[in-house]
Amino acid sequence: MEFANTIFNSFNFWSWFLLMLGMQYSAGPANIFLATAVGKMGFRNSIPLFVGLWFPAIVYTLLIGYGFNQVNKEYELFFDLLTLIGTLYIFYLGYRFFVSSTKQDANNREQEFNFKDGFILSTFNGKLIAAILVMYPVALNEQSTGSTILLITFLFFLNGLIANILWGLGGKLFSRVMGPENLKLQNYIYGLLLIGVAGWMLYLLVIKYIKTAFKIPFA
Repeated sequence: MEFANTIFNSFNFWSWFLLMLGMQYSAGPANIFLATAVGKMGFRNSIPLFVGLWFPAIVYTLLIGYGFNQVNKEYELFFDLLTLIGTLYIFYLGYRFFVSSTKQDANNREQEFNFKDGFILSTFNGKLIAAILVMYPVALNEQSTGSTILLITFLFFLNGLIANILWGLGGKLFSRVMGPENLKLQNYIYGLLLIGVAGWMLYLLVIKYIKTAFKIPFA
């Protein structure tokens, strides 16, 4: 018990947890994409996608935790470029759902999502990097050590995975309610959800640079 208290005193657990509830369980690109993918393919076929999403996320969490966050301000344009690339890729994934809705074979393997799709989406997800950058100043305190970074990385993964699974269950439930006879409509809805997320991300990015160009104070 004393060891556990020492570990959890090395960072602000409850502040971190409340922050992550808002960030990791919200309707972000990864959660919506996983809901649509699991609804289409099921959990077992979506495992490579989960792995692809979390591999870059864990690497980012470790790098930023061990000091990479110091380059954030100097390379803000780089992170915005990542967000733009990720946004365009989400548009592409939404388009793939529209394409799959025109296929006669609903189980066409070419229309399934895999490790590569998850890896690209997560690697170019500027919002993921921003969330990790926000997380550490809230979580770390004067008692934090290198082991604390490992613990936070593990908890970040575990909490995020639970959120992903819950969104996946929601997508699976939606598919069952709709039924296989409405597969074409499901694909249209999934595609619209992804395109909507990408459109919102692009809108926020454009608004940011409009405000910067015209020196409009950020709300």
